[in-house]
Amino acid sequence: DGIFQLLVFDDAVWTASGDRTIRVWALNGEHLMLCEGHEKAVSYLVAVKGRVWSGSHDSSIRIWTEFGFNEKTNASLNVGAITCFLVVGDVVWVGSAGGRILVLDFDGECLFTCGGHIGWVHAIRQLSDEVWSG
Repeated sequence: DGIFQLLVFDDAVWTASGDRTIRVWALNGEHLMLCEGHEKAVSYLVAVKGRVWSGSHDSSIRIWTEFGFNEKTNASLNVGAITCFLVVGDVVWVGSAGGRILVLDFDGECLFTCGGHIGWVHAIRQLSDEVWSG
């Protein structure tokens, strides 16, 4: 177990952990909240329009409110571990261990997928008007 990612959001620090949890900490180090629901390690966090999205090795994405309420779960992705997120315009690009990239709207609905990677998609970045992945 361990911390896979830190996200500063709404004057707090959110941590994605190998123990399947997300923890929220005040900037002074006080533990504020525990968010549970993923079945495997939580690998990535991103802030999207006032909510926090978490991606997990269980191939699911959960959308959390600032109060730790799991607002929505997209559990039927079947793409392997969720490895990275990138917000571009009004969509979220999602990398996966299965080599696919998903493009979701802000409600978490899949608009389309991109293929072409043989293995894990570790990074997605915007360069000018293009999105690059590797």
